[in-house]
Amino acid sequence: MSQKQQIEENNYLILNSRSSKFITQTKLEAIPRYMIYDKNGQLSHQDAPGPDQKVVLEVLSYLQNH
Repeated sequence: MSQKQQIEENNYLILNSRSSKFITQTKLEAIPRYMIYDKNGQLSHQDAPGPDQKVVLEVLSYLQNH
């Protein structure tokens, strides 16, 4: 589906969804999902708006200032 939707960059396939440490730690329940990480690699926004949504700039601005 990622190839069909042309979203191959920064796209990750999770093969072990039932035992994935990433899914457990982030409490990921739905896919697809956009997440925003800060420059230190810390999860800043677990359910971020997609890059095509205008509100994403507001979210990024807020996260940058807090």
